Amino acid sequence: MRTLILSTLLAACAGGLSDSDQLAEAISHFNDDVRWGNYESASLLMAPAARRAFLGNLNETTHGGELQSADYEVVGIAPQRNGGALVRVDRAWYLLSDSELHRGSFVQRWERHDGDWLMVGERELSPN
Repeated sequence: MRTLILSTLLAACAGGLSDSDQLAEAISHFNDDVRWGNYESASLLMAPAARRAFLGNLNETTHGGELQSADYEVVGIAPQRNGGALVRVDRAWYLLSDSELHRGSFVQRWERHDGDWLMVGERELSPN
């Protein structure tokens, strides 16, 4: 039994994840971390310049900690010729002070940096 389990684990490790699976995993981790307010953890999945801007604007972006994420959905991943990807994410959020649900669509740019997928930029498409 131990041999079977060990063989299965070794086979899984040797196969690894495909490039698209690695991207999907990074996208999911980043957006889950943002969804749950784990901004420091999310920032680790960002390129250095984007990370500095993200952390530097965090108080403004989260409205002094009042912003609460309600939900998000990754609605599209478009591979780019340069090897990167554009990712569309729909988010819902509210402020603790008014409880009005806001919605917006965002485009994230993802690129490979030293073998890892990192988010290099994000812009809002449809502010609410």
